[in-house]
Amino acid sequence: MVSGQTSSGAVLIELNDIRRQYGGTDGAPPVTVLHGISLRIRVGEFVAIVGASGSGKSTLMHILGCLDKPTSGTYHFAGINVARLDPDSLAMLRREAFGFVFQGYHLIPTLDVMSNVLVPSVYAGTQTETAMARAIRLLARLGLTQRVANRPRQLSGGQQQRVSIARALMNGGHVILADEPTGALDSHSGAEVMKLLNELADAGHTVILITHDQKVADQARRVVRIHDGRVVEDSGECVPPPVLSHPLGKAGKAEAAEQAVMAGKTVTAGQSVTAGKAATAGQTVTAGQTSTAGQTRTAGQTMTGGAAGSAGSPKPASSSASSIEATMRRLRRAARTPVPWWRGLGAQMQSAWRGLWVSRLKTMLTLLSFVIGVSAVIVLVAIGQGNNDRTLKQLAAYGTHRMYVVPDVDEVTGRLGTLYETDVETVLGVPNVTLAMPFLQRDGVLRAGGHSRQMEVWSVNEYAQDLLNWRVARGMFFTKADEQSMAAVVVLGKLARERLFPDIPAADAIGQYVQLNGLPFRVIGEMAEKSSISGEPKDDDVALIPYSTGSLRVFGQRDLSTISVQIHRLDQMNQTAADIEAALKEARHTKDFYISNNAAAVKSNEEAMQRQTMVLALIAGISLLVGGLGVMNVMLMSVKERTREIGIRMAIGAR
Repeated sequence: MVSGQTSSGAVLIELNDIRRQYGGTDGAPPVTVLHGISLRIRVGEFVAIVGASGSGKSTLMHILGCLDKPTSGTYHFAGINVARLDPDSLAMLRREAFGFVFQGYHLIPTLDVMSNVLVPSVYAGTQTETAMARAIRLLARLGLTQRVANRPRQLSGGQQQRVSIARALMNGGHVILADEPTGALDSHSGAEVMKLLNELADAGHTVILITHDQKVADQARRVVRIHDGRVVEDSGECVPPPVLSHPLGKAGKAEAAEQAVMAGKTVTAGQSVTAGKAATAGQTVTAGQTSTAGQTRTAGQTMTGGAAGSAGSPKPASSSASSIEATMRRLRRAARTPVPWWRGLGAQMQSAWRGLWVSRLKTMLTLLSFVIGVSAVIVLVAIGQGNNDRTLKQLAAYGTHRMYVVPDVDEVTGRLGTLYETDVETVLGVPNVTLAMPFLQRDGVLRAGGHSRQMEVWSVNEYAQDLLNWRVARGMFFTKADEQSMAAVVVLGKLARERLFPDIPAADAIGQYVQLNGLPFRVIGEMAEKSSISGEPKDDDVALIPYSTGSLRVFGQRDLSTISVQIHRLDQMNQTAADIEAALKEARHTKDFYISNNAAAVKSNEEAMQRQTMVLALIAGISLLVGGLGVMNVMLMSVKERTREIGIRMAIGAR
């Protein structure tokens, strides 16, 4: 190591009284790792920070790289107070200004070489084509062209470190932070890495090397020694090679430095690459008196813009100030205009897909558990709702707003009561009752041609379609005139028609004659299928005739089987039932009947079905919760497993 001379050039990094403490918040005494570090690093310097393990050099590197914050003191980068930057601005600074090279390489194991190098460009929002071209050039210069598809575990230590250097340079790598870059390498690979770092320093990059090896530190142009968190020795700021007028400009260092390194050229400490003329390998042009291993720089010439200057002339102060000002303007502009969220979205999705594909079995099982949980909820709720709908549909087959007055045993005499047509009129006078119909049900034998069938015969009036919630599918229903004239007409159920007229089309059965208990009746209609709603096939095996015809001409009895009642408001059903009971008791002077409240049964069953659905949904919800907790556990374990990867991504610019 040869100490350089002090320069009044541009200060890039300035630390003032930096202290870092850990602990002290839970009652334990705080541990101070850094004790008042003050340090200035100029643009283009190659600085080695050397110290034993536990001296605080890695903590200092984390603070320099904006991965950690000091407990006290100030840190200025390119004139900007880093403490005032928000997390997004710090990520931008790491992404745009710094390139990290670690002792353990810290490559993402699930990505191949090319993808590892491309990661910084994803967070920078660089166009895919541009990023790919740059990555290919970097890997070609570092001798890794044949390894672009390899995973890190398929590379040697030296190759992995070269990949990490390529990654550090992907966004320009204006400041290279190398933490023990040769610590895990053999001597040959370590020498190659140090050669690359020297080339980068010669090309204008600011290189900060963290090491405990004095031999490695001696290859730098400035050595800062740390012991127990304090700077105990500093060889002094040296004159950096005046390679670029704007050290952090993308159009300057990021391209010119890359050209120098890509072409395999070593731009010596005295060369200057400017807008006027590029210094080429083999030229010996100096800006002072500094020597490095294997290189000799003679005093006398400085090449800036193609003109020769006086021997030993330092970089003009105005140029240094201009560089710092350009840096500040660029960083502030970047902070004001962050990378749009959509830029690089495709590359990020590709990266996410690769991560899922690498752990595809775990991903599939996680997804499967979630699908099973959601499916269980859907299926159980659907079953409950379907059962509820079917039950309500069956109960409502003959109407929901329905009540039935049915004969019962007399409470006093013990004899079965009898209902008459006068009771129908009594029921019609009760408030909230819209319709009341006499209903006489008897068995009868119907014959048509050579077919004979015994079935239920319902004697009803013209309101039967409304009260029974049952409509004619073909033909017509009997009218009030048919009721008054005791007409011999019949309407058949679907099954009754099929059994009496199996050999003719359904439409042709209308107008045919059947015999009911020996009396001829003309078929005037066919009812719609009822069993599909009620679930009872026998509901379609019936014949409907006018009430007067059935009670007087066919069966010869006027006592009713039931009185069918339709109410208006369902919320008043209980009061209506009580009013009907009171009216009939007053009219009959006894209670030899009961009221079957179909509306109450429908409502009660609906409430029961709702409770059942809620229970099923609760069970399904618990299943989903258990499945979700399992998924959460897997995801937390995945995050824990990828904590190292998250740290790597943050170091290279992730927000």
